[in-house]
Amino acid sequence: MTISSPLLSAEIENQPIQTGVDGAGGAAPSRQSPADVGYSIRPGKVAGALIVVVLGLVLASTFARLAVSYVGPDRYRGLMEFALRFDLDHEINIPTWYSSCTLLCCAVLLAAITVARKQAGCRYAVHWGLLALAFLFLSVDETANLHEILIVPLRRRLGAQGLLYFAWVIPGAVLVGAFALAYVRFLLELDKRTRYLFLAAGAAYVGGALGMEMVGGACADWYGLESMRYLAAMTVEESLEMLGIVIFLYALFDYIRRQTGQWRIGFSPPRREG
Repeated sequence: MTISSPLLSAEIENQPIQTGVDGAGGAAPSRQSPADVGYSIRPGKVAGALIVVVLGLVLASTFARLAVSYVGPDRYRGLMEFALRFDLDHEINIPTWYSSCTLLCCAVLLAAITVARKQAGCRYAVHWGLLALAFLFLSVDETANLHEILIVPLRRRLGAQGLLYFAWVIPGAVLVGAFALAYVRFLLELDKRTRYLFLAAGAAYVGGALGMEMVGGACADWYGLESMRYLAAMTVEESLEMLGIVIFLYALFDYIRRQTGQWRIGFSPPRREG
């Protein structure tokens, strides 16, 4: 499978291995040009590096919040501005940028798999494609906060409080449930390793985005947005979301590697027609 532009190509060397899988598709063969210069991506190392980044972001947010709480938000304005740069509960900052980028990486990998499955005539190519679109939307939503537009109107209309205080979780839960039902057969057709990784990633991400969002909503409603209970719930929520993305990225890289051999990114000259 090759993703290429005139200057850059990402190639997967086709060295098939026996995995005993999956109706979700095989992969089309490709050969690496001798002129290509590239390097291999190891899923475990990528995941390990991202886990370090996630831990760093969580610790930076926690220490910044504790420092602001200890000295007061008005005493040192510079400290408050620093805290907002790393605060997991604020937008347009470093954690938001990181999450949006990793979600976009998932969308790109899913799009690459979709192209390969479509070329192979796989009946689940559409499922891969819809996943790519879903992660593209999540990447945009991470920075644009589109889902938060629903909170106030739904809260007022439904009188939502407690666990439903952040009222977007109501349509969100319905969409997640419908999506899960639509993907049952797709998951069953995947090889066992990939299926379990996808399920683990989904459990972590949805558990944070919906489950801990509901807990955080209750804390915000009962104790306020500045309470330690809410800040703790928010930290767990964002940590689970980022962990889920790491697991899913690992699953995608691992799936590609085991299906086709070695995942490489490299530079190659443009191919001449004729």
